[in-house]
Amino acid sequence: PEHREYRAGGAFSDNSGGVIGVGAGALKIRRVDSTGQYAWDEVDLNQGQFAVIKYSSDGKGGIYVNWPGDGVSVQRISFDGNLVFDENHIKVCIGDDCHGSRGIVEDGESGAITIWSDTRHDTLHSFYAQHIDSNGAFLWDSLGIWFHSTEFTPLFSGSAIPLYSDGRGGAILLWDECCNGNRIYIKQISYNGNLGEVITGVDEDNEKATVNNYQLFQNYPNPFNPTTTINYSLFKSSFVTIKIYDVIGREIETLVSGEKSRGNYSLQLNGSTLPSGIYYYQIKADGFIKTKKMILVK
Repeated sequence: PEHREYRAGGAFSDNSGGVIGVGAGALKIRRVDSTGQYAWDEVDLNQGQFAVIKYSSDGKGGIYVNWPGDGVSVQRISFDGNLVFDENHIKVCIGDDCHGSRGIVEDGESGAITIWSDTRHDTLHSFYAQHIDSNGAFLWDSLGIWFHSTEFTPLFSGSAIPLYSDGRGGAILLWDECCNGNRIYIKQISYNGNLGEVITGVDEDNEKATVNNYQLFQNYPNPFNPTTTINYSLFKSSFVTIKIYDVIGREIETLVSGEKSRGNYSLQLNGSTLPSGIYYYQIKADGFIKTKKMILVK
């Protein structure tokens, strides 16, 4: 899903041949179907004018929007034009410490990860992140997950700070610190709220990626048709098996069976020969066992 900073609105696909448009400067949103007709009346969040509007697809033809103002607010609007998080939206950060929303991105399961700037640590400038499920519940600590702090002044305002999906349900943020040797930084936060589960923060010194434990990540996309990607990480060299099961526990396919070195791995499942339905994939490695659900839709 694309992510943009808009002072003059914008539009993106509704996944059904139409588009969802965000009004210029204010949170007024409308969907146009594939025939060019309005699919629902204008949604006005009644929040006045904003210097910065961030939004992302919800993966189901709807939209997530977040904005600053007495904290950082988030609202989800469904494909049908309904407010999912009630009329008052939700606040991922409340109070004078919050200094603006810095991005929101879909997590691949109809939820979203949002990041904002924060000065709760006195003179330090920080990024914090929150993971929200499709119903608006917080999946991480209620105060958010610390992401980065600096005594310098990052470009928190004026320029866009790119936030992207990491393809595994997490997010990747890129920023620079104008007074710290003009360095550019990139850092990842996982679906689970852990920093650097797949990659770590790096700068011009080219720090290397690390693997700190065993991980099996949610397949992406999910639901899928007919292919999807499964990522996993190994803390050390291990004999690894990854198998696919149907809903009653019958083994469908073995994707991996053999010795693997420490590191990050990615594989692709082709479900073209399988019927639509719910499946489970499971990894076993040196006593580590993890199972996740995926949905094939044809």
